[in-house]
Order: sequence, then C-alpha cells, then structure tokens
Amino acid sequence: MGLFKSKEEKLQERLREEKKREEINNILVSTLPSCNKPYKIIGIVSSDLGSAENHISVFMDEIKLEAYMLGADAVIGITFQTSSISRTHQINSDYDTHIYSEIMSKAVGTAIKYI
Repeated sequence: MGLFKSKEEKLQERLREEKKREEINNILVSTLPSCNKPYKIIGIVSSDLGSAENHISVFMDEIKLEAYMLGADAVIGITFQTSSISRTHQINSDYDTHIYSEIMSKAVGTAIKYI
C-alpha cells in the first residue's frame, strides 16, 4: 500500500460519509413523549449549551448526531432548557461598567430504538 489513497478508496470513503449523513438526517426527532411503535429507551441525548440566538437546527443536528452514535432510530420528548447568565463588561474606566445577561439554551431528549 502506498501513502496515497486510490480513487476507489476515496470514492468508498465518500460513499460511507454520505450514508452516515443520510442515516443521521433520517433520525426522527419529536417533542412528543412517546411514539406509536414499540421501542426501548437507549439513553438521554442533549445538545451543547449554546446561545439562544442559534437556529433550532443547530441544536437538532447535535441531538441527531449523539443519537446516531448511540444507535438510536428516534429521539422523543425533546425539551428546550433556557437559562440566563449575568455578565459585566468594563469600559475604559472604573466607573463605566456594563451589565448584561446572556441567554443560553440546550435541547434534551430520550434516544430510542424500535423493537
């Protein structure tokens, strides 16, 4: 074997990545606490804590990726948790202090496998 991948190896790797992406995108995500198929719970999944300004798809992509790594078919009972963190910012002198709150969000759900 050489140091470089052949065109066939590159193609196979790209096909594996596309299949993985498709499997991740096909994971069902729902706010409902249950589903109409028999299932078993395989774990709790959550997104990283992020700015509430993030689009909801950012949180869902993280949830789906974590569920995929657990071998889940779906994630049910998605909830969004939001908290506020107070911060201060000093502007040029001891007297010019700006206090603001940063709103952070996180998505949490239950990863399931159909049986």
